[in-house]
Amino acid sequence: MNSKHADNWKKVKLDEIVTLESGSRPRGGVRGITEGIPSLGGEHLNAEGGFSFEKIKYIPEAFFQSLNKGQISPDDIIVVKDGATTGKTSFVGEDFPYEPAAVNEHCFIVRVAPEVALPKFVFYYLFSYEGQQQILSDFRGATVGGISRGFPLKVDVPLPSLDEQHRIVAKLDALLTQLDAGIDTLKRVQMQFQEYRQSLLKAASDGEL
Repeated sequence: MNSKHADNWKKVKLDEIVTLESGSRPRGGVRGITEGIPSLGGEHLNAEGGFSFEKIKYIPEAFFQSLNKGQISPDDIIVVKDGATTGKTSFVGEDFPYEPAAVNEHCFIVRVAPEVALPKFVFYYLFSYEGQQQILSDFRGATVGGISRGFPLKVDVPLPSLDEQHRIVAKLDALLTQLDAGIDTLKRVQMQFQEYRQSLLKAASDGEL
């Protein structure tokens, strides 16, 4: 890293730059509710830092309006708080398709103070290997363990100036977009290879080779 940039970095406790919320669901759960406000749980966070909406669940709009916490906003960071995917982290970006939406009791909303840090910069750190290790240092429990509301006290975020945060996020966004495009290309090539392989096997079985 360029020493000129490194000299401007400082470490701050995550607790100093964020607020934390968790959600809830109506008494009796959400089974049988087929419309209303989307309610996200750990199963809706994917491995790429985004979301999967294949099996979306809903809460009634009246219940959503009664909530004083757990309502999703742009630039929120969602962290799974318990279960097999504890610590999994996703970012509510411009492509998030639902407004309004909420989280259930299995997720934390980490909301960054934008005058102090760029939310997406903090997300990229929490999504990194080091960030994940720090989040999981708060893990407790055996059968169905999880992290507590105190986990931000165990996470040290390295912060440069806001200008530098913007520069780093823009660079990461560009590099990850290129990476995603490369992965998509590899998937198409693999599919074409499989189709070609099947055509060869069929030709062989038909005696055409």
